[in-house]
Amino acid sequence: MIEVQGRQYAIALLDTNILSEMLKDMDRFGTRVLERIDHRRSFVGITTYSVQELRRRKDLFDSLVEVMSWLPTVLLKSGGVLLDDEVRCYATHESMDPILLSPLGIQGADGMSQAEAIRTLLEYRRVVTGEKELESGLDSLWQLYTTRSKEWMTAGLAPNARTLRAYATAVCAGQIGARHGSWVAELGKPLDLERFPSVKSGAYSAFIRFASDKRKPRRSDVLDLAMASAFPYVDSVGIEAHQAEVLRKIARVDPFLDHLDIFTLRELDRLG
Repeated sequence: MIEVQGRQYAIALLDTNILSEMLKDMDRFGTRVLERIDHRRSFVGITTYSVQELRRRKDLFDSLVEVMSWLPTVLLKSGGVLLDDEVRCYATHESMDPILLSPLGIQGADGMSQAEAIRTLLEYRRVVTGEKELESGLDSLWQLYTTRSKEWMTAGLAPNARTLRAYATAVCAGQIGARHGSWVAELGKPLDLERFPSVKSGAYSAFIRFASDKRKPRRSDVLDLAMASAFPYVDSVGIEAHQAEVLRKIARVDPFLDHLDIFTLRELDRLG
């Protein structure tokens, strides 16, 4: 949830596919999306991963900038930044803010429109990670998930509360150790997985996709898994059908994402 002028609004995260379809056809498909999320009570959540993907399509990126200038939206932090914040808050138990920025309050310099100001921010490397850095981070994540999943597939372990947690704990240790090795060493005790919901969400999704369903990890899967890091911090998600099924399987053994209202592209198509 996000509070604006004393009022609570839900955050509805749209994956890149649904966001792209909305930008192509705001009049019809976009209307379905906005009705589905009850846009009068919600902000549309967009990940930095989606922004990076849409940069490759000038027409869609231009549409994104224009839409963000009038539709209440929030840009969500990447998985790496969420993890950094979770590490920072580990000892203090302070609440986490998943929002990187909200274009609603952005004003450009003299003579600059709001859309131009938003475009400048989205093209600024310190706001949205550059493509090379993003690809490098996703490659590291893919290698981690691939290695761990092969180990668990070989063991032939079924998805239950114990195996999911063990897998997620192993991934968590690897992911956090890679970014914050000295902090882990200084901590001197096992990590509490519940304090890293972003990593837990991605790891659970990876276990179901690869180790449980025995699906060969693909490079394209990693973007979905990276986006899953934001799930614990939003209220609803518009995602592809397979990821929706993954979340349903997770719910059978762990309720930590039960708060999510889930909808798919197929569901939105049926509303037409």
